[in-house]
Parts: sequence; structure tokens; C-alpha cells
Amino acid sequence: MKKKMLVFGGSGFLGKHFLAAESDNELFCVNRKSKHLMHAKKNFTYNCKKEILESGPFDFVIDFASNVSVEHYLNSPLKSFLENVKIPIKNLRLLSEIKFGGKYFLISSDRALVKNVANKYFNTAELNIDPYAASKFVAEILVSYAAGLNWDRPTIITFPNIYGPYQTSSQLIPKIIKTLKSGKNVVKVNSLQGSRNYLYIDDAVDAIQAILKMPEPKKHVMISGKNIKIKKIIDTLGKLMKHEFGRHVIFQNSENNIKRKTFKLPPSKLDDSSFREISGWRPKFNMHDGLLKLLEEEFKC
Repeated sequence: MKKKMLVFGGSGFLGKHFLAAESDNELFCVNRKSKHLMHAKKNFTYNCKKEILESGPFDFVIDFASNVSVEHYLNSPLKSFLENVKIPIKNLRLLSEIKFGGKYFLISSDRALVKNVANKYFNTAELNIDPYAASKFVAEILVSYAAGLNWDRPTIITFPNIYGPYQTSSQLIPKIIKTLKSGKNVVKVNSLQGSRNYLYIDDAVDAIQAILKMPEPKKHVMISGKNIKIKKIIDTLGKLMKHEFGRHVIFQNSENNIKRKTFKLPPSKLDDSSFREISGWRPKFNMHDGLLKLLEEEFKC
């Protein structure tokens, strides 16, 4: 018998891919924008508040909801932080209203990880992280505390940087794809330096489904991809565009001088060894194969 799952943030990148792949549970997606949304592989019904109230009780809630915009948090950091903090509060209020009593799964980011050394009688978490990351850190605290008051303990799922087709955020890979789809062959990037932990979207969805099937998932589950140099990503994209699509792409440093060095970078690797051992989950895509599949989906006729 299928269980009922309430989904927050089902219109976002990871949320839509999860909905397209999920078939084990009966899904109800919260709709706050009053518009029909779809994924390339499947149409979804997004439920209004009245439909949510009439459809319970729910066995699970999975929360993908957040706003991810690099430009937004760089140019309007306080506004970006406050807007994102409101999201888990709205979700918790709705769950309280429908008298939710199930299991809460919160999708978080490795950017929200903070090394917290607690001193006696003092709260000492210093958030030297960007406003989006700080808002996810706060969301973890809010959800953990609220769930402890009324429901089962939540499971926080921490992901690295996820990439794949139909991604619209202002991160490195989707910005490059947007430029290429506009017909331009000169692509400006903020920096050719550094590296980042990347995981292909299908692998992320597989990991979530493995966690949902666990009888007693841990309080915090980390999922790690592989740390990849930015230059390698760009070089791979350039070679794939040339060999697969016959386009010679030139990458240049952007003239955007906004500095991000004041924010702490996320760890290069997340310790997901216990999760891999218990679930048997492993990433199926390396960066080359993931980027190839992304390009094939985005540029297919």
C-alpha cells in the first residue's frame, strides 16, 4: 500500500527530478504560486492549501524548498537571508495546521555545515558562510526543534553541489548551459580557479529514494559526490560541445569583480561511508558522463 507524502519545493530543480522518478508513494505537492508546473518527463498536479487540508493524514513530508541565487545573496545578502528563513517557518505552520504526525525529511546543503565548538552556557556557532547557507543552517535548527515537539525526529539530508538538465539557478554549470543555449560560443565565468564537490541529479534522486526506504534513517545523512576542479569542468564541457555538437566554445574570465572570499567554502568531501555501507548506494555518473547526459537532454531536437 502506497504511503502519502507531502512535498515542499516540488517546483525546484531537485524537487522536480524527484517527482519524475518517484513511484513508491502517493505524492501531494504544495502549490503557493498558483500555477501549473511540469517537468520534461512528467506532468504534476500541485495542490492548493484546501486540497492539502482535505488529503491528510500524511506519512512523510520531504522539504526541498529554498531560493538559490548567487547574485541575490551577493547583491542583497540580508534580504536573501530573510526570504529564505521564512520558508521553513511557512512549511512548519502548514504542517501544524494539518496536524501532521509523520516523518520529516529536510534537504540541506554542504554549504550550511558549520564547525560548532560549544562552550559551557554559550552558543558559539559562528556563521562565516554565505546568506543562502546560513538560511539552510537556520532551517535545520527550526525543523529539528519543531519536529521534536510534535512529531518523530527529522532526518536532515546534506547534499553537495547538484547538477543536471533543466537547472535554472545562477550557479556555474546552469549559467554556462544558458549561455550556450542562447547561441553564444563565448562564455564568461567568474573564475577558472578552485574546485567543488559535484553530484549528478540522478544520483541525488537515487540517494533520496534509498533513504526513504530505510526503516530507521539517521538524524543526519550526508551524501557526497566527487571534488572536481572548476577548470576540469570547463574543459570537459568545451570538449563535449566540440565533439558532440560541432561547436567551438571559448571560456573567458568575467569582468564581474564581486568578491566571495569572505564566505567559508564547503568541505571538499562529505563522509557518507556509513550511508553507502547500509544502503549500497553509489554514484553512477562521473563528471564526463553526467555532463554528456546533461547536454544531450538540453540540446536534443
